[in-house]
Amino acid sequence: YGRKTPFIISMVSQTLAYTLIIFSKSLGFTIFLYFCVGLCAGGRMVVGVMYLAEFIPARHQTLVITMLFISDAGTMVL
Repeated sequence: YGRKTPFIISMVSQTLAYTLIIFSKSLGFTIFLYFCVGLCAGGRMVVGVMYLAEFIPARHQTLVITMLFISDAGTMVL
């Protein structure tokens, strides 16, 4: 079936959850949305890293993927 459909579904779902977190006024709903963000993160990061690794030379893959994971975790903190 390919990787494109799960990747797009994960990206759209996570973007929707992030947007709803911004406007959420209920702690319970916010916790649920963070749970949804966590569920979508696996599909987004795993497939996204595979896509990215196809375009990066082998000697730079470790550095670029490490920077990607650090920046992704940094956006969650902010």
